[in-house]
Amino acid sequence: MSSYKPPFARMRQIVADKPPRPDAELLPVEELPANVEEALAQMPEPELEPEPEAIVEPEPEVVEYSVKNRKAELLSIADQLGVEADESMTKAEIIELLDDATED
Repeated sequence: MSSYKPPFARMRQIVADKPPRPDAELLPVEELPANVEEALAQMPEPELEPEPEAIVEPEPEVVEYSVKNRKAELLSIADQLGVEADESMTKAEIIELLDDATED
């Protein structure tokens, strides 16, 4: 039989044959928790930062109107939107003013 060993096997043997260093100090080993629950109980509670509050902007109210609305309804909508309209105007003129006021 051959006495050849691959390099990694020779290194493993060299490391295994070395005696421990006498000047190396052994650090004390703390007692390990018996289970996960005990380990979790020993852990400090993490400090959580409060979540910033979400800023919610109110949705603009969508006002629907058409030629099918009565003139009084169109005047009421114009009043709600702050559009100056009066009884002397036609429905088409009021709708045109409403369209100009509600364009984004």
